[in-house]
Amino acid sequence: MFDILLNHNTLVLFGIIFFGIALGSIKIYGLNLGLSGVLFVALAAGHYRLAIPNGVGQLGLALFVYCVGLSAGNRFFSAIAKQGSKLAVMSAVIVGVSALFTCGHSSAETLHKLGILTIGDLAKTDPAILEAHLKSHGRCLWQYANGIDDSTVVLAPSKAKGIGNSTTLSSDATTKEEACKVLLSLCESVGRRLRASHQLAGQICTEIRYSDFRNVSHQMPIDIPTASVNLLYEDACALFDELWDSTPIRLLGIRTSKLVPEDEPVQLSLFDFPAPRSEKQQKLDAALDNIRAKYGKDAIKRGRFL
Repeated sequence: MFDILLNHNTLVLFGIIFFGIALGSIKIYGLNLGLSGVLFVALAAGHYRLAIPNGVGQLGLALFVYCVGLSAGNRFFSAIAKQGSKLAVMSAVIVGVSALFTCGHSSAETLHKLGILTIGDLAKTDPAILEAHLKSHGRCLWQYANGIDDSTVVLAPSKAKGIGNSTTLSSDATTKEEACKVLLSLCESVGRRLRASHQLAGQICTEIRYSDFRNVSHQMPIDIPTASVNLLYEDACALFDELWDSTPIRLLGIRTSKLVPEDEPVQLSLFDFPAPRSEKQQKLDAALDNIRAKYGKDAIKRGRFL
């Protein structure tokens, strides 16, 4: 019988259509493949190297996709809404163990050879058998299949260790005035993000990429941790003066680190007056942030940017 099919590709074509329609008419929990059954039968026939007349495959696939688009149309999203959970379960069964986290192509092939086709099969398999074929990775897959994970539960995302910003210039900066204007804009962005995260920076770094693509950077500690734009800008410009060798600048960036909570006590120097973290400065920064959050970041601009 199989030899007859190998030699009569027209018979194979009609067989695929017949068995595909039959498969598509079978309902499971109210769901059926419909005309998609023909596609699955065709895939199975291809696996056994059964051929159909030349050109029919490409034409049939094109017509299939076209007809599915016409027939599904407006009903697609309504079907997802009504039967989404059932469709998800069916998809999981079809995909099988290959959908499991960390299960690559090679591992999936090994599992298939062992007769393990679904995640349920994997969960019921003796982990010793899996270890014999996949070593420690086999036990890891078995644990995932059974919902076992010894990872530490993180109650809250860890705070960023640093906050920074950089920008590639539309045209190379050739003067200090141009560069400092960009640094001021970057400091405003970084300062705003520091205040939004309720943190203060204890260290700042200025980065430069020249037009010849050389990268240089320098960092310095900040005596009193701050989120003040003015203080960040002063230190960024001081670092810039140390770095710049008059080569045209392609990119500028600043990065803050050694972050501390804004409510952490700080020992002030007798010579710091007015205090960088004065109540007036904090209220001014907060007011500017609120206005920009409500009306957009361009609601208030420094005269230097106009």
